Amino acid sequence: MPRSVFISYHHGNDQGYCDSFRNIFCNDFTQIFTDRSLQNSLDSEDPTYIDRTVRERYIHGSSVTIVLCGYETPFRKYIDWEISDTLLYNHALLALILPTCESTYNFATNQSGYRLPQRLQDNVDSGYAHTVLWTPDHVFMRAAVEQAINRKSFAAKRNTRPHMQRNSSRRGW
Repeated sequence: MPRSVFISYHHGNDQGYCDSFRNIFCNDFTQIFTDRSLQNSLDSEDPTYIDRTVRERYIHGSSVTIVLCGYETPFRKYIDWEISDTLLYNHALLALILPTCESTYNFATNQSGYRLPQRLQDNVDSGYAHTVLWTPDHVFMRAAVEQAINRKSFAAKRNTRPHMQRNSSRRGW
């Protein structure tokens, strides 16, 4: 059964990765993935309208949101909102770590990781969201999506943070 995916990403930096994902998975393997993502930006400056439209027309009806995690992803308000809306619908959440994603290291726990949007990190920590590294391997990606869908049935989602009100800069991190 094909899975309907919503792809959340930073359009300015990660459009090439999104295009590549669509070409590999959504165009060539339509029996696996159906892309429900925005193909073009919405013609509006009203953030409430944009949030509602994306939630009702694109995220609603999808099986999973795949967040393409790159260098600027943690600082983008619309990505935060799309993750929140995904959780409102109890959809699966998959973090796809791009080569541009910043690595982190926690000296207290002696663990390495990646700098993710805070709401996404909350759900990785709870076990609700699944994380994988970028790959063009369709067999691996199909398994990753299925694992993300299975995780949501046994882990608690975390969606208590207020929505980001504006994009933040890396300097404030």
